[in-house]
This record gives sequence, structure tokens and C-alpha cells, in this order.
Amino acid sequence: MQRVLIIGHGNPYRGDDGLGFRAAEQYEASNRRHATVEVMAVQRLKPEHVQNVAQSDLVIFLAVGTKGEPGTVCGQEVFPESRCDGLFTRELTPCALLGASSVIYKRCPQAYLISVTGDNFGFSSQLSSKVEAALPEVMQRIDDVLKTVQETPADAPKTMAAFVGQ
Repeated sequence: MQRVLIIGHGNPYRGDDGLGFRAAEQYEASNRRHATVEVMAVQRLKPEHVQNVAQSDLVIFLAVGTKGEPGTVCGQEVFPESRCDGLFTRELTPCALLGASSVIYKRCPQAYLISVTGDNFGFSSQLSSKVEAALPEVMQRIDDVLKTVQETPADAPKTMAAFVGQ
């Protein structure tokens, strides 16, 4: 059984920037959760998260995006950065976390980013109506990634072309 880590990140007090945080909390509270799935809701991706990433077989990052039509849900495979220059900064990117996992632990899990284009980043603990309306699709995308990975034979190449193309 694969170990899955879902990390929702963003500031829950800056409007739509809290999408990842909120989506992780919602997924954690749902009945979809499996015993092999660890869920984290964090404001920032930090160097302290590298060990959690390295101990996983699959990582799903949840975050807000800034390009495109507000409320649009996107999925993409995420790959490690080849350099680890930013390990001593306050905030890392998903690619930097994967790169650090590769360098420090010699292990890099498969990873995906599910994002929703934000609309409002002002001081608020509420998501905009467009981003709020996208949450069910985010939950479905998480389930789709998990299902696709679980159905892929262990010796088959890991790719999420079907998921990313949705």
C-alpha cells in the first residue's frame, strides 16, 4: 500500500490564498480519507516538511493559483528542483521540497499539484464564491489521483497524463 501525503498550503486569513489550507482540512474531515493518507494543512511549505515528503510514495499539493480565470481547477505533475539553494529560507515551493527530499534522503516521491485560480487575496478568512464553488472539484481531483495511482501496476511507469489533461 502506498503512503500518500496531502499538503494543503496557504494563508487562511488572506482570502483565496487559504484554498490549499481549507481543502486539506475539508479532505481530512471527509469520509474519503484512507488509513495510508496523511493530511497536512500548513501556511507555508518549510524545510521541516522534507522528511514527511521523503517518507511518502505520493504527495499531492493543494494551493491557490494566480493565472487564469478565477475558480478554474488545474492539475499538474510536479518535479524536483535540481538545486537545493532555498533550504534555509522561510518558505519553499513544492519543487524545492521534492528536490530537498532527493538530495537529503535520496528519495523523491511522485507528486502532483492541484490548484484553483484565486480571485480575492485581501484580509479575510472566507474564500471568494468562485473558489468556494471549486472545492468539490478539488476533492474529486484528489480522489481521481488516488484511484489512478492505486490502479497502476507496481511495475508500470508512473504517469498522470490522463489526470493532468482533465
